[in-house]
Amino acid sequence: MPLNEFTKASIIQSFNNIEDAVLDFLRVIPYSKENTKVWSPKLIPIILDCGSLIDSIFRNSAPVSWKFGGKIKKRKDLNINDFRRLYAQKYNLIKLKTFLYVSPAEIITPLCDWGLHKNPQWWNDYNKIKHDRIANTKLATMGTTIEIICALFEIISQHPKMTGTLYKYAWLKLDGWTPEFIIPILESKVKTKACPNTFIVETKLFATTRGQNYFPDNIKSIKPLSYVGSERLLRFLNIYIGRQVNKDRPKNLIEK
Repeated sequence: MPLNEFTKASIIQSFNNIEDAVLDFLRVIPYSKENTKVWSPKLIPIILDCGSLIDSIFRNSAPVSWKFGGKIKKRKDLNINDFRRLYAQKYNLIKLKTFLYVSPAEIITPLCDWGLHKNPQWWNDYNKIKHDRIANTKLATMGTTIEIICALFEIISQHPKMTGTLYKYAWLKLDGWTPEFIIPILESKVKTKACPNTFIVETKLFATTRGQNYFPDNIKSIKPLSYVGSERLLRFLNIYIGRQVNKDRPKNLIEK
């Protein structure tokens, strides 16, 4: 099914439901480096839902047939390696970095492995769980869960056809800029000096960039002036960078 208004809204709603389930789990076992290896059967449906939705988004965005290496493959026969070739560079997923709203906050990169022409570990875990969830229950870890839902978030946040829907559901923070002006620019990736070149896309658990600038690896190296940001992100950055973040940031770049 093509991505239309109904299916795009369904993607956002599905993600929100999955994210709420993750947040419920994190209220019992907080996210930390020490807890990333914690596993639970409760995480299995979350991982399966994320992996299935990633596959569906890519598959329904793909051409009806695609030629690679002298062979023509139909959409239904495409796999994760084909999706990597089709979308990893096109959507800038390899370079993307995401701010994780936990304490202490982290920058994570669940799709960077695609640049090494291999599948991320969370995808391998998802596949094993999908084919034998009983034997592979212990692969349903907190680390795999955070990585796969973050990957899903990044894919949704960078998909050109999702741009208007991201704004409609308050993921895309335009900070007062006219959506009729900004959304077509973000969809087409046209560079212009008439508006900021990077905006923030944000959910309850994640924040990432949409545009030309990416978050750095180190949270303390984030330069708020490089992004049209959100008030929540600024509050978190104050903890790591200092109170001067809001003082130095132009008022029209702070979310109302």
